[in-house]
Amino acid sequence: NEHKQELIAEELLVLCGVSNWVAVKDAMPLVTGFYTVAKPTKPYVLGLYFDSEQQFRYDKQVHKNITHWQKLPKPPCY
Repeated sequence: NEHKQELIAEELLVLCGVSNWVAVKDAMPLVTGFYTVAKPTKPYVLGLYFDSEQQFRYDKQVHKNITHWQKLPKPPCY
């Protein structure tokens, strides 16, 4: 079942046409900061902080089941 959820998450990423995603099984971020993450449950894609304890969190809540991450895009030029 967990493998099926990972496949669904990967399919969603392909369907969305996104790139530059890194699977957490392959690597974790090297520096703390904000990242876009994907997981197999709602919300599927969100922005979280990667802390010095190697965990993705929002405020004090640690998010589990993260399957992929990527750097936040650069803001638009105004």
